[in-house]
Amino acid sequence: MAAPVTPPEFYIRLESFARSTGLSLNVFGQKMGFGSGVFSRILRDQVSVGVNHLIHLFLQYPDLNPSWLLLGEPPMRTSRTDRQSREELEIELLKLRGQNEALREVVQVWSAKLKEANQT
Repeated sequence: MAAPVTPPEFYIRLESFARSTGLSLNVFGQKMGFGSGVFSRILRDQVSVGVNHLIHLFLQYPDLNPSWLLLGEPPMRTSRTDRQSREELEIELLKLRGQNEALREVVQVWSAKLKEANQT
């Protein structure tokens, strides 16, 4: 089975994002975990970028939109509001899960009481 081919547009978007940070390509590459000059070679020769480097990139730049980088779906950067909304939704989800668990316990208690009352 042949290795998947990364579309050239990915490298264009990656370079575009790197330049948008205001860092040199060399410094940006080092922040991604590449050795000196390796990032420029990746862009020039369109060498595959490993998943670990992409994860590192997304952790270093939480405003980088993965859908934009990988698929070309705008925008390049997500706004703080978008991230806040996700964080708020995650917090709300955790609260709802806690409430759900508490309600399950109440249902179990009442089910046991009902079962006990039906047996007598």
